[in-house]
Amino acid sequence: MSRSLFLFLSCVLKTVFGVTENCINGNNPSYACCSGEITLDPTLTAIADYAFSGCSSLTGSLIIPDSVVTIGYRAFYDCRGFDGTLTIGNSVTSIKDAFHNTGFTGSLIIPDSVTSIGDYAFHVNTGFTGSLIIPDSVVTIGEYAFSNCYNFNGTLTIGNAVTSIGDYAFYNTGFTGSLIIPDSVVDIGQHAFFSCRGFDGTLSIGNSVTSIGDYAFYSCSSLTGSLVIPRSVVTVGSRAFQNCREFSSDSPYTSSSVMISSGSFDGCCRAIKNMTCYGCCYIICTYSYLQCSATPPYCCVCMSIISKADGWVPRMAQCALKAKARP
Repeated sequence: MSRSLFLFLSCVLKTVFGVTENCINGNNPSYACCSGEITLDPTLTAIADYAFSGCSSLTGSLIIPDSVVTIGYRAFYDCRGFDGTLTIGNSVTSIKDAFHNTGFTGSLIIPDSVTSIGDYAFHVNTGFTGSLIIPDSVVTIGEYAFSNCYNFNGTLTIGNAVTSIGDYAFYNTGFTGSLIIPDSVVDIGQHAFFSCRGFDGTLSIGNSVTSIGDYAFYSCSSLTGSLVIPRSVVTVGSRAFQNCREFSSDSPYTSSSVMISSGSFDGCCRAIKNMTCYGCCYIICTYSYLQCSATPPYCCVCMSIISKADGWVPRMAQCALKAKARP
């Protein structure tokens, strides 16, 4: 399959793929083998970029055989006619933008052989249901990897080797239960879990996270329990936790030096009402003002701008000085 780029681009299949040599080599000028259900050659090792891109008449289920190591860029892009399950073989190491906007249904199993899930890998696959396990073999989850897969209705498990969760990676997905960001993760991208309202358990952020992107957990409105931001965090992006209104009021903030952007905790009044700090917080706020406690450890929390006429600039400067004066 890797021998010919764009081999079946926007073709319309009419017989089972993999039966004749003509199909595999692309020697049939009418691409008459391009319809219905397909069966891939069990000796296939690679599926080329764009191999079946736009083949919207493909139907049924798809099995990627265990012989396949690589699945090319947009290999099955826009194959909306698939209405069965997707099985990915146990030798695949990387999933690029391969299954963007396909029609697969049922559970999705990522094999332990996969080390990276690329940008848009499963973007807008609304037929997937159940839970999803990102295995411990996966290191990176790309941008938009599972975004708008909103019919997932089980739990999400992120493997212990993942270091980066890309922008919009799980945007508007339907997962439920608790969300655990493992200690291996360093960066949580912008909008990574935006509008994931199904999560109804606790949120645990790993102790290696340094950056929480803009809108990362925006409107995850059913997350409960205490919000604990670990000491490793350096930046909390704009509106990162806005409208996460079910966090409890005893939420501790544990970072010792952090930049919190505007509106990070808007709509989280229960969470920040009695927020406490461990160590001094050196906080820089943008387009917000700081509310600082009058007693040790002099915690400062970024609050939304109510009105510029309310004198928020002087209060921000005063609180920042107060924090720095008491290390």
